[in-house]
Amino acid sequence: MLGGDASSFLDLVDRYHGSMVRLAEAWGHDAEGAEQIARGAWRTILPRLSSFDGAGSLTAWLLRTVSEVASATAPLRRADPGDDGAARPGSPPGTVGDVTPDALHDALAALPPCERLAITLRDVEGLGPDDAAAVLGVTVATQHALLHRARAAVVRQIWSAGRPPDDTRRTGRDGA
Repeated sequence: MLGGDASSFLDLVDRYHGSMVRLAEAWGHDAEGAEQIARGAWRTILPRLSSFDGAGSLTAWLLRTVSEVASATAPLRRADPGDDGAARPGSPPGTVGDVTPDALHDALAALPPCERLAITLRDVEGLGPDDAAAVLGVTVATQHALLHRARAAVVRQIWSAGRPPDDTRRTGRDGA
């Protein structure tokens, strides 16, 4: 694909490495483990790159490799129930509506693994349904069902934590 062009490969790394790390984190790895997973995926991808035939999306192909490496490295798990809720590295400052980045992170971490992967691929990484399904190794319909359940669970989690999303509020805080 790249014809041995090192600068083209470095451009790929610059463009996709962050997505690869975030996907590895969605598999349940901590930041350091996710970084190692992403590096391992690049080591797997490099010799295979010339065989990429363009039949599917390059993004889906790269992220599928990350999923393969991550799934072979550690089982999927939910967040540690003993998590102290401390700020996470890389959390953006401020909030989205009344939802803090930490509250959103906690809601995502509480999801079953397949749902967490689906919402990460679609809503965090911006993949379309076909590419997300390819990365997950499921049909588009299954991917859609996982995404729907994940989104509903995140809204329920945030609502139950006392932080209703802005779009569900019909009145002000004083009930007016």
